[in-house]
Amino acid sequence: GAARREALQQSCGWLHDELRDAVAEAALPVKLLSCRDSYVQHLRWEGVASEGETKLRQVVEYCKASSASLQVQLCLPGACGPEAAFGAKIGAPPSPAPSLRLCACASLTPGMATLAGTTFR
Repeated sequence: GAARREALQQSCGWLHDELRDAVAEAALPVKLLSCRDSYVQHLRWEGVASEGETKLRQVVEYCKASSASLQVQLCLPGACGPEAAFGAKIGAPPSPAPSLRLCACASLTPGMATLAGTTFR
């Protein structure tokens, strides 16, 4: 238990540091929202929303195709048609921008973290 928890904490740091550095160098307009200790690293699209889904989906596909076995989730708020229609009807503010969640795990290696960062460079 304790060794696994320590490995997870180390993995969280590796993933966060790699994503932080990649976002600083990135050609993609994304912002890292998570703290270093979080096992879920959340990146939000900061550019034109319509481009965000396409670009972030490419990142997801790249990660899935790699041998790194990174757990990545594409979050598309407002993607549900009825929800968007209801929001427009009641004058709700626009949905938040698309985002990605990448999950660290105890078995994450520095190489896997580097691969995650590479997808944004």
